[in-house]
Amino acid sequence: SPTVTFLDIPQGVAYAMIAGLPPVMGLYAAAVPAIVGALFRSSRHVVTGPTNALSLLVGSAVAAEVARGGASPMEVGITLAFLVGVMQFVAGILRLDALADYISQPVVRGYISGAAILVIIGQLPNATGTDRFAGSPASMLGSWFHSLPEANLLAALFAAGTVVLVVGLRRVAPRLPATIIVMLLSIVLAQLFRLSDAGLQLVADLAPLPTGLPPLTLPHFGLWSTLLPAAMACAVLSLVESSSVARTLAARSGQRLDMATEFAGQGLANIAAAFSGGYPVSGSLARSALNQQAGAQSRLSAMFCGFMMLAVLLFFGPVVNQTPIASLA
Repeated sequence: SPTVTFLDIPQGVAYAMIAGLPPVMGLYAAAVPAIVGALFRSSRHVVTGPTNALSLLVGSAVAAEVARGGASPMEVGITLAFLVGVMQFVAGILRLDALADYISQPVVRGYISGAAILVIIGQLPNATGTDRFAGSPASMLGSWFHSLPEANLLAALFAAGTVVLVVGLRRVAPRLPATIIVMLLSIVLAQLFRLSDAGLQLVADLAPLPTGLPPLTLPHFGLWSTLLPAAMACAVLSLVESSSVARTLAARSGQRLDMATEFAGQGLANIAAAFSGGYPVSGSLARSALNQQAGAQSRLSAMFCGFMMLAVLLFFGPVVNQTPIASLA
């Protein structure tokens, strides 16, 4: 549980940034939803939380709704989580889990691969400390190339150093939490040499994380009609992701799954996200696989991950605020 929770911190912040939401929403989405998901789903190993591909899809909906001027990004994320949760819970109650079998793996892999490419393009400006640009992926990539002469050398060094160290640690000591070790190192270096004064952007410069438990939030009822198509897409992707993760891990452990319960549990986790400041969540492959590798034997392990994230929000928000944006990118 500690290793999974440590991984949740940088990933949660980064995924919220990908979704165009306040960074703290990524941590909120990894707290209460993880507890609720563990309570009501059947898999012993799946950890609920924000994911890469789902964050990208949420980001598209957030950008479109904010452009209309209808609501704030946080209101859009919360409302999406509620709609997604209701759809998934109803799908579980009606035992529609067999529908997931008709979505081919090549389609899912193609979507996730495309999402990875778009995430990389979107994070390049953060990795080099240059201005962000909107538009198509090709135009964003072209604008980034033109902005390289104005790149922040410190940001580029931190981004490159993070990649090298994380990859190196995973090869040398695969059981160590490479991500959190490198994140802590980047925080120490940034504070020790006061690099923020030299232009290195920190999470606190973008959106400071508040200290305290997730707030009680309510969906924005006026957004339901416009967000319904995006919510359906998020609900399907979330179910495909979480069910794929659950089946993969169950095949390793020999567990028999009730996929209808998986659907309903994932829906309740998303409803919990809507009322605790989060946004749409799914079953995380990286955190779930790490949970199983660490020796988890029951759903209590995923519950402890959520409780530990609450402890992070209560006591370690100021530390996360000092994380360099380039390292997260």
